[in-house]
Amino acid sequence: MITQLKGTNGIIYLYEDRIVLSRKSFGGFAAFGLVGDRTIYYHSIQGVEVHGGILRIIPKGCDVRSYNILEVGKAQKDNNCIFLKPKGAAEISEIINRKVNEICNAAPIKESDSTANQIREFKQLLDEGIITQEEFEKKKSELLK
Repeated sequence: MITQLKGTNGIIYLYEDRIVLSRKSFGGFAAFGLVGDRTIYYHSIQGVEVHGGILRIIPKGCDVRSYNILEVGKAQKDNNCIFLKPKGAAEISEIINRKVNEICNAAPIKESDSTANQIREFKQLLDEGIITQEEFEKKKSELLK
């Protein structure tokens, strides 16, 4: 674990590859009930918003214009938000942004390792009669999960 910080609506844990938002605190339970922990991997984060002590993690594919973080009522019910002290929110935001940038700038996945290329390889085996249609469909289904 890199660090952890308790907020008024939960606890944020930062690991090398992911963030865990835990609602196992009095404020977390009051705001969210028994929802359990939420894990967000750095590679699935498009950004972080900070306003005062409100920290919002923005997953990839999320329309950031969907609401304004200043609308505290919405932020309180957003499972991607945590309410921290302003200094703590800024520090956590810096760490998250650094980890997201590290992952974005990491070496790309080799083309031969991609799911699409693995499926192409199995299709070639099918076309050559080395595997059956059933084996191909099974492998394709496994790869697409």
